[in-house]
Amino acid sequence: LFETRAAAVSHGFALDETNRISVSSICQHLDGMPLAIELAAARAGVLSPAEIESHLVRRFALLSDQPSQRVVHRSLRASMDWSYDILPARDRQAFDALGIFEGPFSAASAKSVLELESDVETIDVVSSLVDASLLQTMSPVEGASLYRMLETPRLFARDRLVESGQWDVVVERHDSHYGDACRRLRPAFFGRERVAGQQEIQSEIADHQVAFDRLVARGEITASLEMAWPLGHVWLFGGRLVDGERRLGTLLDASIGLEDQLRADALTVASFLAVYRQQFDQAIAWVDEAIRIYRSIADEQGLAYALARRGHVAFVNGDGPTAMAMLRESLDICQKIGYADGTAWPLTLLAQARRWSGDESPEIKDMLEDGRTRFIAMGEIYGQVHADIVLSTLSEEGDAFRLRHSEEMVRLGEQPGADRLIQSAGFHALAYVAWDAGELDRAEGLNRAAARSDLETGATVNTGLALLQAATFAGLRGQAERAATLFGAGDTHFAMRKAPFQDRVARPAIESAKETLGPDRYRELYEQGIHLSVDDATALLLNR
Repeated sequence: LFETRAAAVSHGFALDETNRISVSSICQHLDGMPLAIELAAARAGVLSPAEIESHLVRRFALLSDQPSQRVVHRSLRASMDWSYDILPARDRQAFDALGIFEGPFSAASAKSVLELESDVETIDVVSSLVDASLLQTMSPVEGASLYRMLETPRLFARDRLVESGQWDVVVERHDSHYGDACRRLRPAFFGRERVAGQQEIQSEIADHQVAFDRLVARGEITASLEMAWPLGHVWLFGGRLVDGERRLGTLLDASIGLEDQLRADALTVASFLAVYRQQFDQAIAWVDEAIRIYRSIADEQGLAYALARRGHVAFVNGDGPTAMAMLRESLDICQKIGYADGTAWPLTLLAQARRWSGDESPEIKDMLEDGRTRFIAMGEIYGQVHADIVLSTLSEEGDAFRLRHSEEMVRLGEQPGADRLIQSAGFHALAYVAWDAGELDRAEGLNRAAARSDLETGATVNTGLALLQAATFAGLRGQAERAATLFGAGDTHFAMRKAPFQDRVARPAIESAKETLGPDRYRELYEQGIHLSVDDATALLLNR
């Protein structure tokens, strides 16, 4: 439609590689509305598609059709005015206020923003706007219906809200509502309600984030910190690591000097996220401060959680004694205060720390399976996958055992609503098992799938693991130059302590590459890999 209408006013206009992305973006921003697309295309006689796209923030001024013979709907504004004017006064006011939402929202959120007293009244208003095609109903999430306003009606509603002088009032209601939701959900993120709490926030993530950003910008530090604990977990497990790193870092800088539970919570979840971004010094500094605060205010549940995180950072950073001490203290506190859900993490991490330290005692398998069972009882899929990661490395248990646990990881990572952070873990684990079974092409395909997933989430620690795995496979295939370069990139971008099995598997690949290339050439290519950025190294991995 855009191409046809644009060609009528700009001779020779056609979609091609120079304008296709802009035209596609225009159609998307205009919600596929035929009138809006026609009016946008009519500007192609004087503006390029990229220029039209840049002006869409002022679409009601841009998308008019003065020379037209149309009597009705001669502009996008007139079209929206017509739909708006036929609404009852109550629904017009509701439409204006609901324009405050950035993304999908629930009936409960609408009720709060509209300050309605009953659920029935909320449903009546929402239903009326859906019937008028000013709201859309989305597929229910975990049984709760969601609604959304398309971009063009939303901008129209916001204009009306500003004109009425109600913008600031509605913004305050909106931000308070999402702050209250996070405050209510804090306990969920300490145990078996984590997945349900995360799904609740994720379904309206755009509005949680904009509320958080506005609170931080306004300097409302306490209200911002109340949102940090739940949102931090959503950014972490949902694979929004870069977003989370930026937002939590800004808030922690703004709250320096506070010595309360809220800052300790924010420090703890920020440290957890920093590990996956390989910011180990920052992670340690943050979680150590959190531990000090939790001790000073006698918050034992928070302390147990933070100690488990500190133990995790310690052993992946090569500090075994600190890891063992922190994890054992976390486990002791959980048992003392009856924090049953909290025992799964220190138990599993203790087993992993011992295994990664070269301990091959039979009881480690029992600890891992105990932790895994506890995670399953909690519905904590991420924890289950973490236990499976280590179980899948127990080569002494045989190929069938390893295959069962690694395939379970992939299955869990691919199910609807799964934490994005865990998806690559299953691919990595299964790739090693597939390689050992002689399925070389499958193993390399899984490795590439893991690398693509890591790019999407921003988990650079996982990217480093993918690079080392790809280097190992290349070396064992006899691709010496590729192996040497990828080993250099992998060693640079994987700052965690390697597991013993990883070193055992990689050693023959390194030796083969050195024998083929000679030590000088191997070192030259290895150093080239060292200087590759994460993006360039990943591109090399994906380029077979």
